Amino acid sequence: MIIPTAQSYTRDAIYNPGYSNVTIRADKVGRMMIVLTVENQPSNALVTDVLPPIEEAKGPRDIEQFSPGYALVTITSDRIKGYDVYMDGVFYSSDIADGVLDGTANFRVGGNGIHTITISKGGTFGTPEYSSEHTKSFQSGYHYLLKI
Repeated sequence: MIIPTAQSYTRDAIYNPGYSNVTIRADKVGRMMIVLTVENQPSNALVTDVLPPIEEAKGPRDIEQFSPGYALVTITSDRIKGYDVYMDGVFYSSDIADGVLDGTANFRVGGNGIHTITISKGGTFGTPEYSSEHTKSFQSGYHYLLKI
């Protein structure tokens, strides 16, 4: 048993060989520890850190807030849906990456560098139905919009 106070609580328990269960009630913020011993020698320790609750989000996330060192890219199209996005020749994202087939893809790219973004949609026998390639210099902290 762990008592979430500053006091120490000691209780000897004898467990049968094999698996045993111990219930720990971690209901207060702080650190709790259990030290296991074998023949009065410490063998293992269980440390439980109870963190304060995470605050609930206060509305939708601001798309303009993103990690330093990255640029945000939005590709949008009214006529092409279901496309894939390749960055520097490698599959990177797609129109449906956000769960909605709506012609819009949002993603981050490394800032302060030149990248080639290729938008490609299906087709037959290895020939895409639609393909568009764009090479551009992306600066960190900026939001780029590409309409196709």
